[in-house]
This record gives sequence, structure tokens and C-alpha cells, in this order.
Amino acid sequence: MAPLVLEGDTLGQKHQHYNKLVKEAVSNKQAIELTLSEEDDIQNLLKIDVACETRNVDFLLEVLKSEDLLYVSRAIKNCKWLITDKQYIHIVNPEYLHTQLSPEMTSKAFNKLMLSIRLNLKDEDRVEAFYKFTAERNRKASYKWLQQCSVTFIENELKQQPNDIPLQILRRLVEKSLSIFEAFITTSSHFYIRYQLMKDNVFRASIDPENDLDALEAMGSRMNSASVGVSLSPRATTIFMTRCPNRILDKFEFYSKKLHLPTFIKHLKEKEDIKTFLLKHAQNEKMKWLFSYEHMKHFIKQMSKESKFEFVKKIYIDKEPFKGQEDHKQDSEPCGMMGYGRAVKCSLSNSKNSTSMSSSQSTCSQNIYQWYKFAPFDVAFTDLKKLIRTESSPSVRNLMLQVLLSCAGRNMTHVRTVLKYYQEQHINEPFKFKIQFVKTFLSKTNTHEFDTETWGLLNQLFQSMEVYVNSENSMPSCIKSIIIRHVIRGEPVPEIINTKFTFDTLKQYQNRLKKQEEKDAVFTYLYDYMVAKNDNQKITTQSELGDAIGLCENLLNLLKDWKKELKNYPFVIKTVKNLLTVKQEYSWNTPMASLYNVNKSWRKVMFNESISLCPTEGVC
Repeated sequence: MAPLVLEGDTLGQKHQHYNKLVKEAVSNKQAIELTLSEEDDIQNLLKIDVACETRNVDFLLEVLKSEDLLYVSRAIKNCKWLITDKQYIHIVNPEYLHTQLSPEMTSKAFNKLMLSIRLNLKDEDRVEAFYKFTAERNRKASYKWLQQCSVTFIENELKQQPNDIPLQILRRLVEKSLSIFEAFITTSSHFYIRYQLMKDNVFRASIDPENDLDALEAMGSRMNSASVGVSLSPRATTIFMTRCPNRILDKFEFYSKKLHLPTFIKHLKEKEDIKTFLLKHAQNEKMKWLFSYEHMKHFIKQMSKESKFEFVKKIYIDKEPFKGQEDHKQDSEPCGMMGYGRAVKCSLSNSKNSTSMSSSQSTCSQNIYQWYKFAPFDVAFTDLKKLIRTESSPSVRNLMLQVLLSCAGRNMTHVRTVLKYYQEQHINEPFKFKIQFVKTFLSKTNTHEFDTETWGLLNQLFQSMEVYVNSENSMPSCIKSIIIRHVIRGEPVPEIINTKFTFDTLKQYQNRLKKQEEKDAVFTYLYDYMVAKNDNQKITTQSELGDAIGLCENLLNLLKDWKKELKNYPFVIKTVKNLLTVKQEYSWNTPMASLYNVNKSWRKVMFNESISLCPTEGVC
């Protein structure tokens, strides 16, 4: 019999012709010889598809026994009805499959069939039969069947073997029902897996948030501290605060460490005044952790601009005592968190009779300076100067200066004020603290935008650090800022700066450059810099070849980071080819795969050299 030939010039046309043949064979009920040919794959596939459409079970069972996985896979793919339809339960059951069919199938074919059954069989009773049959022979393999079993069955299995089921399987099980999650949490002694399940979000809050909270509270009451591990995502926090906010607010002590705090506070603004909310929890010993800087900063950020620093000053700087506590011994815990709590309650109550703590008590609080991040610059500058003046530790003074920089922001006047103050008062700080200040300063400002006066102040600071002379100190951030400013302004980069520059693609500075001509100028400088380095490279030893490859890789990374096309830079392509030629001439084994792997889209440009550059990489 001649092989079946499909009509059409394109693959799509051939598919159309094939589908037409299948439909005609099914609709006309034409007799097809149901035996597989050894030579005609298309004819065999046609027979299999017709058999699947007409539900010819006997023929399909013979196909499953074939050694050709193409035919077996086709049959399994197109006969889902054999798995799901109950009238074929005499075939698709664990006993028949393992004892009758499996011995006549290849192992790969049988595994494919079992996978298809596991993915498509939804009848819980039948799935449970497969689970039990598999569990008797291979407990570990049986767990994969659990997800399609009934909730009651899963809960019973969890109670019998709570510590054996892998985390990956458990994650799928708990998505099925919260009661499964609850059953596992209450019976398992495996702390790590319990913690991971809770942390990974076992809740589907959008489906039934009230039910989720019921389960969480029930677990919390039974497990005490163990339920603290639950960590709600921003999305889950949003859903709870949108659909059942009162329940969260009424039991905030329970939910506080589970919520995503920044998201919670955003929604809190719509439900309740932030200050009133804090007042409510200020005297609760269990909630004192909430009044630390790391947590309070989220509340403060959501307050109105006018009230932010007023609140901070009263509570954390002046530390006004609780109204009516005249007999309270303030020195017993002047800096403790409950002192904060009393101060919170006092300040939020607008006490008229309260008196400030003595200056000696207020300064004993550690890290008081950090609260000035919320202050207007003028206030922060005045107060922090006083704190800096009395602080003996250079590292703490440096932290205070960093807070001052945060207050200055991108305001050029404020930035200049901070620079001038540092130049006048701290120019003689030890180098390691000076460089810390400068690094922070450079990370928070765009130095290429500075006016002449501000740049002059910064440049004097650079000079005091010996940036413009040969020294042992490494100051790459200073070097980069000098290069960028000079290049953008069209000024020649000082030779000493070029010499001290350790190559960097400066990718992280691209977003700071607002104009395309600024980006082009910086890229051109870097490209010319690396071209000169490559041109001056002489190769007489294998070690020098390795150095040259490193320089070429830097050049390729520069093009990649600045989103340039390799084909537009023939010098780079020529350099790669020259390096390869040198390697082959001397029969050196120096690896060059790094050049080939910089950017996959460039591989076609280096196709002719691909085998030599990366002999282990597939290129076709």
C-alpha cells in the first residue's frame, strides 16, 4: 500500500488536509484496516485519530502496547474519554492496569498513561483507589494522587502521617481547602514545614476572607505562638482590610504581626485616624514592639505633612510624660518602649499639664537622631548640628549626617548647605568616616547637575581625600562622579582620574542621565577608553591573551549594558576574531566562551567563530 501523502505546500495546509481525512473517515464510517504499518507514520496516526473519535477501545489498547512512543503518546492524548468515562472503569482501574496492561507496555509508555490518568481523572472515589493501590507498593509515589482525593480522605491521611508528606505536595493540598490546612497544622510536629506553609500564604483570601480569618484565629487559639509564622501578602492584607476591616481592627493585637504593615496602614487611613489608632494601643505591653522606629516609620509616612514632625517630636524627641502621672518615677524607664507608650497617649490626648523630661533624660535615648528624617530641613539642620556637636563617636556623627542628607533630598540649596557645613566642621574626620559620608552623598545626589559653587565645595572635599593624587585609598564612587560631570559638560577628564579609573560600564547611572545626549557622551567616553585599552594590548604570552580577553569582554559588556548592537561596532568584532587567531596560532587552550556568551542575540554575528569560541555550546 502506497504511503499516504498530504496535500498542500505549507505545514498549515497539510494539517488542514489531514484533519479533513479524519472527519471524512469518521462521518462516512469507512472501514479502516486497524493494524499499524511499519513504514507509514501518517497513515498510522490517521488510524489512531479515527479510533479515538469512534472509541475503538480494542485497537487503542493494542496501540498502547506499541514500542513506538509517537503512537502511544497520540493515543493517550486523544482518548481522555477512556480515563474519565465510568463505562471503561473495568480498564482504567489500578488492578487491571498494573497486572494486565503494564506487562505488555514499555515502562515509558506506562508512565505516560499513569500521568495522564492522574491529571485527568476527577472522580474522587476512583482516584482514592489508585492512591491506596500505589501506597501499598510505594508510599512516596502515592502522595501525587492525594490532590484529587476528597477533602475528608485527605484529612484522614494527614492525621495518620502528618510528617511524611513533602512540602511541595502539601502546598497543593492546602489550596484545596482550608480545613486540610487546619488538619495538618494541628497534627504535624514538623515545625519548618508548618512555618513554610503558613508563610507561603495558604489562604485564598479573595474567595472567602471571613472563613480564612476563622481558620487563622482557630489555629492561633490552639497553637499559641506557633501561628505567628503566618505572613500575609500585600494583596491578602488589602482584601482583608477592604472586605472585613472591623474584624482586623478589633483584633489587631492578634493580627498585627501577620499583616503586611505598610499596606495595612494605607487602608487604616480610610477607616480610622492614625493617631487615634496608636493611642488605643499605646498602653498595651504586648504591643510595645509597634512603637519602634522600623514599624512606626510606616505610620508616620501616612500622616499629613504638617503633623508628621509634630507627632515625632512630642513622642520620640521630647518624650512628654503621660498626663496624671506626676508621681511616676520618670527615671525608672526614661527610654523604654512603655515610656514611648505613655508619651504616645499623652501627646495624642493633647495634654496641657504635661511637662517635658529633663534634657539629660531625653538625650539618653539611643538613636534619637533617626526621627529627624521626618523633620523639615531647617529644623533637622538646627537640631542635628547640636546633637553632632555633643556626640563623641565619629560613626554616630556620620549616621546623623546621613539623616541630614535624607532631609536635604534633591533640593540644591539644602544640599549646598550640608556640603558647606561638612567642609567647615568635619573636613578633618578620619578618612573611613569621610568616605562613608561621601558615598552616601553621591548616592543621593546627581553631581553632574550641580552648579559651580556646589561642585566647588564637593571638589574641595575630594581634594582633602587625595582623589586627585596617587594614593592607596580606593575611591571608585568619587572617580565615577568626576568622570560623568566632566564628560557631560564637555570638559577633558583629568589624566590622574583616567589613570585611577577601574573600568565600569556605569549602567547604574543611566537612569540619572535625563537627556539622550548626556547618555551618548558617557557611552562614547567609555567606548573610546576601552578601545584605547584594547589597541595598546600586546600579546606574547598566554597570560597576556587572558588579559586581552578580559578587556574584550568588558567592551562587549559595555555594548550590552548600553543596549547597543554588536553589528554596528566592527572594531569589537575584529578584536574577537584577532584574539581567536592568536589563540589558534599558538595552540593555546585559553577559554574564550565568555565572549560568546555575553549576549545570546549576538551569537549569529559570531556564527563562523562559534565552534572555536565555545566548542561545547550547541550552535544549530
